Formats: sequence, C-alpha cells, structure tokens
Amino acid sequence: MLSIYLCDDEPAWVNILSDYIEKYILEYQADMKIVYASDDPYLLLGYLKSNPPEYGIYFLDVNFNKEIDGLELAKQVRKFDPRGFINIVTVHTEAMVKTFQYAIEAMCFIVKNAIDENLSSTVRKQVFSCLDNALETYNNNISKTTLPTIKIGEKGTDYIINLDDIISIEKCKASHKLNIHLKNSNIQLRDNLDRVRSDLGDGFMLINRSCILNLSKIKEHISPKKLVILENGKTYYLSRTKNIMLKKLL
Repeated sequence: MLSIYLCDDEPAWVNILSDYIEKYILEYQADMKIVYASDDPYLLLGYLKSNPPEYGIYFLDVNFNKEIDGLELAKQVRKFDPRGFINIVTVHTEAMVKTFQYAIEAMCFIVKNAIDENLSSTVRKQVFSCLDNALETYNNNISKTTLPTIKIGEKGTDYIINLDDIISIEKCKASHKLNIHLKNSNIQLRDNLDRVRSDLGDGFMLINRSCILNLSKIKEHISPKKLVILENGKTYYLSRTKNIMLKKLL
C-alpha cells in the first residue's frame, strides 16, 4: 500500500487535497491511504522519524510561517524516504526552478489559486495526475524487486537499496556516516564502509580508503591521471594500485 502524507498550513487546502485524493482512491480502487496530514512541517518530520516510510506520496506546501519552508521540508523528507514521490503545492511558480537547486526531484506541481468553482476541475486533474504518475512509477519499481539488493544503515534506520541504483558510496569527512549517491537521490546514514563493501559483490570497487564505486556507472577512465568520471558527472581519483586494477578490468 502507498501511504500519503499532506502538509499545508492552510486547513482549506488540506481539506481540498484530501477530498480529491479520497475520490481518486474510491474511483480507481487504488491501494493508497492518507496516513498523516498536518499544518506543521516539524510534526510531519517527527512522524516520519518514528514511522519510517517507503515509497510514500507527499503533497507539500512551499510557504510555512516557520523557520523551515516547503523546499527544505522536501529535502528533509528525502532523507527518510529517498524513493518517495514528492509533489509541491505552491502559489509561486518559481518554486519549480528552486526544486532543482534543492535536488528534490519533485514529481508534480499543484499551483494554488483562489478557491472557487472554476478552479475545482483543474485542481482535481492536477491531483489525479500526481497520483497516476506515482502509481505507475511504483508499479514499475515493484516489478524490479527481483534485482539484487543490499541493506545499509544501523538497525531502525536502514534501507533496502537495489544495487543497480547505487552510483557511489563515500565516507563523510566530519562524521561516522556514509554518503550514498543513488540514481535519483542521495542519502546519508551510519554504517561501516568495509562492511558494506563485503556485501556489495564483484560489481563494486573500493578505489581508495574512503570511496566505493559501482563499476557499471563509470563513464570514462583516464588512466594517466588516475581519474574516473561517473555517469552522474562526479569525478574520483584512484590509488595507484586500484588504477592499475581498474585498467585491467575495463
């Protein structure tokens, strides 16, 4: 079942979104449920921390009368649910551009306007489109669950991640955490790089003391410079020994 989360500081909009979501669920007999709705972003984050989600659907307002805005909220949600479907609700179309700066990868945008009868059909279409897209992507991902996976993280905060989604895994300099670069997001969590490496298999290489690469994600190996460029554009330097090993493998 897909869990749905709403966060908007306008009660009227929480009711509007809830109403259309319930109509969608009823009309299409969708395996979805609104599990949490709030006007406070901090309460939502607290709920997600206590109830770790997977593949949640989020409708998040941009403007809150809080220190945190909706884009920062979406960024924090990504830490709890890197594969979730985030939809931005806003009166400001420039927020669409800012989502790229925050690396949120929002799925859809719902543009707020004055609440009247003329807009009800438009909002309904936007909500239905968001749910259609989330359901289609979810079903496609579920069909790939036979792909090899790895569990990363401490007990209670671990993630099951498809190996093919991993681009690189790095030690964070200032903490005992790992920074995991995925196809569509980044997550940070506590784990041991050596332990993770032992579970990854032959398709991954420890290129230096602090970084593991997915060999299938290497776009270019510049051997004279002991450098690799990955498909996401990031570059990494290799130790001399690993550079020789990689040259033989590729």
